[in-house]
Amino acid sequence: MYKSKMSDPSKKKSIYKSNTDFQGVRFACGSLEPKIDNLETELKVLQDQLKYVLEVLAQQTVLLKNMTRQHINDQTVADKFPITSEEQLLKINDEITSENKLAYIRIRYNFNNN
Repeated sequence: MYKSKMSDPSKKKSIYKSNTDFQGVRFACGSLEPKIDNLETELKVLQDQLKYVLEVLAQQTVLLKNMTRQHINDQTVADKFPITSEEQLLKINDEITSENKLAYIRIRYNFNNN
């Protein structure tokens, strides 16, 4: 009859044979603690940096949207020039509000500098 090698206790290999020195295992784990602490510190620094980058990116997004909106407003105002009649002048004068006043000023400044 066939007999398994594992049935003979003298031939059994323990997968834990090299780890029977529990103090050595604790020592090996203990030597990992500073490395783990260092990794946790690095992770915290990276998280803080990422948070800062995301805040700056959000601010830049708002500024870019405002600049794009301003450019569109300026272009809309610029399309109304040159004024060729008194009717156009009166119509533009009626369209000027406190919100778009700066766009008209910028366009006027650009016409003088070009």
